[in-house]
Amino acid sequence: MGQYSSIVSVKRNELSANFDERHAVEDSEKWKEVLKKLIGKDEIASVFDVETGTDFLAIMRTELGCKSDGIDFAEGMLIIGSQHAVERGVEVGFQLGEAVNLPYPDNTFDAVISSRALWTLLYPDKAFQEWKRVLKPGGMVLSFTRTQGKKDEVNNSVCADETESRLPLRSVNEIEITQALMNSGFKSAEAILLPKDLISIEDIKPWFAIKGIK
Repeated sequence: MGQYSSIVSVKRNELSANFDERHAVEDSEKWKEVLKKLIGKDEIASVFDVETGTDFLAIMRTELGCKSDGIDFAEGMLIIGSQHAVERGVEVGFQLGEAVNLPYPDNTFDAVISSRALWTLLYPDKAFQEWKRVLKPGGMVLSFTRTQGKKDEVNNSVCADETESRLPLRSVNEIEITQALMNSGFKSAEAILLPKDLISIEDIKPWFAIKGIK
């Protein structure tokens, strides 16, 4: 694990105990509807979650019938995510590791998904190429994000300001992210604006799903 990953791992472990508070304003039933629409087709059988956190989305995908695996470089996140999976009566595979070095062979998953992860990538081009590698031909990458505009989504900072300033996707918009996917070899990419009622707080930037096809 590199120096940056080690720094972020320590911070994410510190945040893990209260990480679920971030989801308190999210409507889980409406998120399920979004997930079913985006990945609920029969051919989407296996889903991999990058920086899975405490498993908010991975568990819902499993409940929708997908086989879900997740990776995070914070053990504290995975411990809490495992507890949530047991409480909900679902099985999710967990791995301790990094988004740029996935411990899976080529062409393994139908979809690679992330949430609130894009801005944390120090080397997004390397991460996107790695995600593309483990996708089956025609598979999709689906990254959920609220585009930044300076430091909107970086309220619970995972590293020092001087390190954050080096993150390429820290303050880009959804169009720039789709272009980054295309530059990494995806056949197509689009930004999908998600319903505002996913979040119970008004005057907050909406969610986008950044979708790329291998």
